[in-house]
Amino acid sequence: ILSTGGGHLVRADGNPRAAMLCNIMGAVINTVLDAVFVFGLQMGMRGAALATVIGQMVAAMMILFYLVRYKTVKLERRHLRLTWSYTSTLTKLGVANFFNQIAMMIVQIILNKSLTYYGAMSKYGEAIPLACAGIISKVGMVFFSICIGLSHGMQPIASFNYGAENYRKVK
Repeated sequence: ILSTGGGHLVRADGNPRAAMLCNIMGAVINTVLDAVFVFGLQMGMRGAALATVIGQMVAAMMILFYLVRYKTVKLERRHLRLTWSYTSTLTKLGVANFFNQIAMMIVQIILNKSLTYYGAMSKYGEAIPLACAGIISKVGMVFFSICIGLSHGMQPIASFNYGAENYRKVK
């Protein structure tokens, strides 16, 4: 959460390159350590999980290092205290996304349980249907990541031009 959410804060501070560098470093470390732990040290799934945790922690530490040296905002201890006005506003803004994530989690749990239950009855076993569904979802995420990346890259440009009433550029 810190590396992903913190990247948005770094970008908002006016440094998109630093945000990109933090994300890329985490991903590169994860990828390199995956190969080392899984293939080199024969650690299997445990090694892949460890590589992911290490990559995320490095990215989070880089974000923290940047956040204590903000250019535009001085982050102080008093900013980290919960206040009702901020908490209620954040809750109002986040409750829809919260329930959306809960619903997707429930669907994923039911899908996984169904695949393992009915897969165990097939000649392929319970692991193959679950692995196939995982592969399909990862391939789908590549497509969605491209779409999300293009839309996130386009939004500031469209918003700026819309605010400037330059509708031709928005189109």
